[in-house]
Amino acid sequence: MQARLALRLALVYVAAITVAVGVLVYRAYETADSLNDRELSLRAEDLGRSIVIDGSGALHLHLPAKLAAQYAAGLDRDVFAIRTPDGHSIAASPPSFGERVAHWPAASDDPSYFRLTELGTSVGNYYGLSVAVDSAAASFC
Repeated sequence: MQARLALRLALVYVAAITVAVGVLVYRAYETADSLNDRELSLRAEDLGRSIVIDGSGALHLHLPAKLAAQYAAGLDRDVFAIRTPDGHSIAASPPSFGERVAHWPAASDDPSYFRLTELGTSVGNYYGLSVAVDSAAASFC
């Protein structure tokens, strides 16, 4: 009788530990997703601050040296496209990504997260953000 009780108690402990580990793993993935979303938002803001207007009134991307080096070192890992609300391209890295998103709907103030497959040569999946951001120069997507 004691052996049956001990076995039942052991099964209850195993079930409780399994549930607890499952909850912890779920929360860890949820936190990682939240951090990734925040990083994408911060990158969009950084790019927005880098938009400048030249003497003719045209918008251009002028990345600070540190940020330009980060995107250059990213190879195919870090891509972006910046468009005006009417869909004109301001900048894209690499240019092929700008061509790919040229016909996407304009971004809104509400962040829209997406996943792309088979975009680059070194990374299989891309997680991205489409959002309208105001800059000192103008509002863009």
